[in-house]
Amino acid sequence: MSKKVVILGAGGLARDVVDIFQAMSESGEEKYEVLGYVVDSRYGTPGTIIYGKPILGDVNWLEPRVKEVRVISAVGASETRQEMSKRAALIGADFINAIHPKAVLSPSVILGSGVVIKAGCLLASEVCLGNQVVLNLGCTIGHNTKIEDFVTVAAGVNIAGYVKIGRGCHLGLGCKIIEKLEISDWAFIASGSVVTKNISSYTTVAGVPARPIKTHQPYFLDNKD
Repeated sequence: MSKKVVILGAGGLARDVVDIFQAMSESGEEKYEVLGYVVDSRYGTPGTIIYGKPILGDVNWLEPRVKEVRVISAVGASETRQEMSKRAALIGADFINAIHPKAVLSPSVILGSGVVIKAGCLLASEVCLGNQVVLNLGCTIGHNTKIEDFVTVAAGVNIAGYVKIGRGCHLGLGCKIIEKLEISDWAFIASGSVVTKNISSYTTVAGVPARPIKTHQPYFLDNKD
């Protein structure tokens, strides 16, 4: 029997996740059926077909069916992915991982829930990924590196060993991080940067070597609700 999957979000990452589950079904014993997408009502009309799958509705559609399906959040922005995942978790969603068969993971890798790992990624020994981490195409993660919840890693990123990446960080396209560094919560690394020093929370860095260019504040820190 196929595992029924619902995707939170309906953008580019969500379409890639559809492909990942297709590849997983074709290459392994487990079979997966993606039913469609759950999105905020502001961003899509139920019944709209995107990449061959329908928008099912918003989280209200999911709530009475939450025990029948597995859920994965496929929203590219870390902040929005955290927000949507929390809403789904509050109604009891059971999150599933999407790991492309052409990704290579050491047997000692530890994964949280709701993780997305695209094709071409290589995870070395004793890597630990938190919940809702997204690794885009062709990333390499060195041994003993820890990546915390809701981190987004763009395509072609290279992370050396013994690195710690804090919650909600964004690592831009093709950036590189040398060994034994700490990237604190919600930092943003611009594409192509080479990180040679620790990065403070809520700091955007860019360049070779990467240097701070501004500080920022995730929108949820202003939310009083």
